[in-house]
Amino acid sequence: MCTTQFPDSASPYYNLSEAYRLSHQTEKAIESLKIYLMKEPLDKEAEIKYENLKAVNNYS
Repeated sequence: MCTTQFPDSASPYYNLSEAYRLSHQTEKAIESLKIYLMKEPLDKEAEIKYENLKAVNNYS
């Protein structure tokens, strides 16, 4: 898994969040996107996606 091989890279976490989202594993998608955003805090599109996922799923 890329997140294990490249833990400092942000893009594997984004890609993982998309895979989780598409397979309806929303909580895992949110967690992966949260890690991505810690590594890439200036990605506004990802921030919007993160907030939308949380809102749709009443996630804190």
